[in-house]
Amino acid sequence: MKALATRLLNATYNQIISTSHLEPDSVVLVYGWKNTSSNTKTVTCSLHTVDGPKAFVNAWDVTGEPETAHKLCTIISETIDLAKDTYNTNIYAVVSDNASAMHMRIIAAEARNNKKIKPNIISIIFNDDFVDEVRNNLTLYEPICDLINKCQSQSASVADAVHYWLELELPENVRERFSEKLEARKKMAFNVYALAAYYLHPVYSNEKLSSQNMTEINHFLFKSLSNVGCDEWDIYKRNVNIFKELNDKNITKPLLYWRMAAMYCKELPKLALRLLQIPASSGEIEHNPILNEEDTDFDEGEDN
Repeated sequence: MKALATRLLNATYNQIISTSHLEPDSVVLVYGWKNTSSNTKTVTCSLHTVDGPKAFVNAWDVTGEPETAHKLCTIISETIDLAKDTYNTNIYAVVSDNASAMHMRIIAAEARNNKKIKPNIISIIFNDDFVDEVRNNLTLYEPICDLINKCQSQSASVADAVHYWLELELPENVRERFSEKLEARKKMAFNVYALAAYYLHPVYSNEKLSSQNMTEINHFLFKSLSNVGCDEWDIYKRNVNIFKELNDKNITKPLLYWRMAAMYCKELPKLALRLLQIPASSGEIEHNPILNEEDTDFDEGEDN
């Protein structure tokens, strides 16, 4: 029976691969989790672009192996080769929410194994004032939770992540208390690729970007585009020709906008589409019903 099931699964898997049609360029989503019931650790990689097809690449059992950046790089390198061999697609970006989960958490593990709860902890848990404080804090942190949920949407791109951060409003006491951590998170979300994607989004306002953000964007585009692409960039900035027509028609869907522009311009739309198809998060892997078994304890990821 086990041999028959294996043959059926292999046949189904091969059929899915043979009928899969991915874009020439794809993004790798990397996610790692632990299964506490079997004491195993796994890293999985899939292919995905915003508003595009998805495909599973492979899962690596890293139980007992050192959780290092080198190991993660090895997995990504193998994924790039598998993506090309299996789906004939080239990888141009890698998204990993929970990279920190790839590192050892010795302190957390020791705490988890300590089953004894101290009496003072019990007294705090059943303290009404403490419960009220927790509720108040949850209300204060709700905007951050909302941002994380939006970034984990399957349709969210890195441009959307920048937009969510720019629109984030927090109570003053929360902003002051966590200003350093918030800025560190924001800096991660505001990488040059996400900033450029935001800049090329037909709806989002560039007036909300800082002068430093604009300097990074301009340097990136100038470095990435040829003289022809720079001409197209100039037309885009001046909102003339095809870009004026698209804006006058109020075409707000970013991928549709740049696919229409690609009929008249070649280089800038190609770059814009690649950037705008990078997902904001690999969180969708965590919420995949195939992976989300009841006995699986997922590591807490780090979002944009």
